[in-house]
Amino acid sequence: MSKPTIVFETEAVAHPSVGAEPPNKGLEDDTAALRSTLERLSDDGKNIFLVMHSYGGLVGKNALKGLGCKQRIVYYHDLDDEAHKSAITRLKHQSARIFTDEVTYEPWYEIPMYFFCEANKALLLPIQQQMAQTLGKDAPTFKSVESHLPFLSQALEIVQSLEYAAKVGQSKK
Repeated sequence: MSKPTIVFETEAVAHPSVGAEPPNKGLEDDTAALRSTLERLSDDGKNIFLVMHSYGGLVGKNALKGLGCKQRIVYYHDLDDEAHKSAITRLKHQSARIFTDEVTYEPWYEIPMYFFCEANKALLLPIQQQMAQTLGKDAPTFKSVESHLPFLSQALEIVQSLEYAAKVGQSKK
């Protein structure tokens, strides 16, 4: 019985600090070199398995900031690099208690509507569709091709959709 073969593409990154003349390159330069490579691989959809040793661990730790799979794939996959970096720097942790506290009011039963984000990787479209079904078959729905955070990537489209949704909601009162 043959054993499966796993192939890993490999890539080594040269640290600018090694052999630099004059010897004025440092951790920041090495981090930038590695980060550039990691961003390219990540943008190409590659899964990255980074092996670091000794000083390389310092470089790797710095270069990996904000490149976690969950951060890039789920939340910000549709943003350009500058907007992506800006959004990552504003992330903060949230208390787990938000998932256990009781919801005391459900306004969507008075004026039901649902806004679908088709490219949402945090809440996939089939899950959104199930949630919308609980509002009844006559509930107005709106669609965007955007992600979990459409107001970051398509702010104008979202504002226009929400203005329209508000008009629909007012007509249902």
